[in-house]
Amino acid sequence: MIDPSFKRTLEIAIDMGKIVLVENMQEKVDVHIESLVRREITKYGNQKMLKFCRRPLKYDPGFDLFILTNLSRPHYDCNITNHVCTVNFFVTVEGLTQNLLSIIVANERPDLEQSFNENSKATFENIRLLKETENKILKNLTPNVKELLQNDKLIEVLKESKVCAETVAEKLKKINNTN
Repeated sequence: MIDPSFKRTLEIAIDMGKIVLVENMQEKVDVHIESLVRREITKYGNQKMLKFCRRPLKYDPGFDLFILTNLSRPHYDCNITNHVCTVNFFVTVEGLTQNLLSIIVANERPDLEQSFNENSKATFENIRLLKETENKILKNLTPNVKELLQNDKLIEVLKESKVCAETVAEKLKKINNTN
């Protein structure tokens, strides 16, 4: 339940068209704030009314509600996330530097950007191939050592995996040299 003085502050802000900033919001959102997020606005004559705490209040269009959280990945109820615009300010310097560099390269050297994108796709495809090979190996493994040595299918899969791993290693080396 929200503090009565805060509730009164919200009522005044709705009526006077002020901005309200709610800080340190946790994943559990009070139902009163949830009703403000939904913005259930009705019109009585010329007056706009906003439903807050089960009662209509005179609504000024200048009213805005900003909710801040310290959580890096908050998981709010869909009743909240469907009605808000989420901005993630959880940015690292390295990530921002990489994004800016990518934008500059895309504008200055589109050929390098295209090469990087193709190399990234190839890298993910190679990783997928390695995962498939790993699954084949695990599928053919048995706990009995004698059966392992006599399992021709397993030996063939291991040979294929060696060739695949060498090919992927060469491709990744080539990709690192072009980046």
